Amino acid sequence: MNLVVHHVSKQYTDQLALSDISFECMPGLCALLGPNGSGKSTLLRIIATLLPADSGNLVYNGQPYTSQLRAIRYSLGYVPQQLDLPGHMTPRSLLRYVARLKGGRAERHVPEILDTLGLMKLARQRIDRLSGGQVRRLGIAQALLGHPRLLLLDEPFAGLDIDEHRHVMQVLHRRKHQTSTLLSTHLPDEIAALAEQVVVLRQGHVIADDTPEALCAWALGSVHELWVPAHEVEWYTTHYCVSYISYDDGQALLRVVGDLPPDHTGVQTNTSLEDAYLLLQQRAEVVQGKP
Repeated sequence: MNLVVHHVSKQYTDQLALSDISFECMPGLCALLGPNGSGKSTLLRIIATLLPADSGNLVYNGQPYTSQLRAIRYSLGYVPQQLDLPGHMTPRSLLRYVARLKGGRAERHVPEILDTLGLMKLARQRIDRLSGGQVRRLGIAQALLGHPRLLLLDEPFAGLDIDEHRHVMQVLHRRKHQTSTLLSTHLPDEIAALAEQVVVLRQGHVIADDTPEALCAWALGSVHELWVPAHEVEWYTTHYCVSYISYDDGQALLRVVGDLPPDHTGVQTNTSLEDAYLLLQQRAEVVQGKP
């Protein structure tokens, strides 16, 4: 079950949202990683069949989207970034309603999904009385109904507290080999241990497509730690890409991604997905110019 995005572009009235986007999402979890405004939500809306592309095409399981739209809509689950659920309904009634829209057979899974997302005790409470994190979990619950073959999650961790975040991560980890999942985020740490593939976007362009491990290996040698006087930290953070600061007795330990200040060698350190992401955005900025 693989999804191929082939030369997809989308132009709004005064903004190019996507420019010639191409990549292949294999079974497992693929993360769309990029800053706000990079085109992640637009791309997910196109894949969810909610928005037409201006050009390009999508292929799922070897068949063009256009030849199987009805089947795809029944077999996908989608969580938009902005959830607008009917406040007068309850989690149980909403999931039953969504299950019927998916053909009715998914209705038998409603109790299981409520329990999986920790919503069973809230099943009869009005949605407009739930917290933001509870509503987000309900949004994820409706997307998982019927065990979708294609799961699209737009910033699924937004508004979750630490426990909710860990819970949802565990749910997605258990299911990621049962479906093709495409998840968008602007925070690398959210998907470093979850994704097998990372597609990095900037200003509507794909600037990287690889595994987290390969991206970290690519950035190796470009991340250093160095000590500077604490009162000079602001100058360094203004002129260089500093991803971490630790203070100790009037000194500050900086983690610098990319170019080092003149006359500083620093100590090379291991790289994280966040380091690789910052380096990619930094180098793409030089090529594309600032947004």
